[in-house]
Amino acid sequence: MNLILRISVSGLIAMPVFALAFDSITLRENEVIPIKFDSAIYAKSSHRGDRFTATVDNFRDLPEGTRLRGVIREIQKADGGERKAYADLDFTAIEFPNGETIPIDALPVPTTDRYVTRDRNGHMEAKKATRRDHVVIGGTVGGLILGSLLKKPFEGAMIGALAGILVAETDGFNTSGQLIVEKGQKMGAAFSRETVLEWGNDRTNRTETKPSDEQNSRLLVVSFDGHDIRFDKENQPFRDGSTVMVALPDMAEELSLQVSRTSEGVYFLEDQDNTLKVEQNSEVARLNGKRLILPKSVIQRDGVLYIPLEAFAALKRQAFYVNGTKIEVSS
Repeated sequence: MNLILRISVSGLIAMPVFALAFDSITLRENEVIPIKFDSAIYAKSSHRGDRFTATVDNFRDLPEGTRLRGVIREIQKADGGERKAYADLDFTAIEFPNGETIPIDALPVPTTDRYVTRDRNGHMEAKKATRRDHVVIGGTVGGLILGSLLKKPFEGAMIGALAGILVAETDGFNTSGQLIVEKGQKMGAAFSRETVLEWGNDRTNRTETKPSDEQNSRLLVVSFDGHDIRFDKENQPFRDGSTVMVALPDMAEELSLQVSRTSEGVYFLEDQDNTLKVEQNSEVARLNGKRLILPKSVIQRDGVLYIPLEAFAALKRQAFYVNGTKIEVSS
């Protein structure tokens, strides 16, 4: 990822001054970029599913003004006793100053030596104990299943050592114990998988297959529980035959799902009641451990995972609608 400019010493005198503009970088798995929160997050006034933003802070490889969009996956108020307020936060998209948006999978993490390491160029990487590659659902931390742990009291600050889990620790001026993140607070965003970020007008280098013009010729409006699902402009749903394929990052954000991924390409989607396991390039899924066959395989396009809409209907145990047509899974 490091960009190195080599200039001939003999050419320095006559060389005109100009600005370098980069339109693509690759962030490694577990790489951390500096960010600062655009607003405070209070446990007493925030709710699961609320969205927030953070601005990339003094990171030369991205344009000034680049922002990360995030969502609150879980929030817990202080109980007045020993348990502090905490939140499970997730970054789901990066937005460039020109308005382009790319889905990402990243988690906030403090940038102290306890959580990250630095190379000689100052680039940061999340330490192994901090990472949450596949411990949200199905994995364990100290023998405890994190997905269950978030729903009940925990001891000490052990849970706060994981990327994405922020515990209120500012009691010196936060007497209520409910302030989790200050406005302007500086932290890092740890990327859960290698991510290619492209911006600007030149998008010709993309090699992954995109939906055909015929597939996208008609706008697909996906609705659930009385409201339309919002998709980023580059993540629009499309038809693969008679099956509607939808982008995981957008669906997870809209439905307030917790998502985790293993290094083998297995994804776990969880709401308050159910857990769905899907695997890239496979049509076999498991809902709460029960085998489920999807109408099409889970696929990746332009770095985004697309899943048949029926998978979400099974997870939510409710019907979705596509341009008014009902999509559901029979029990």
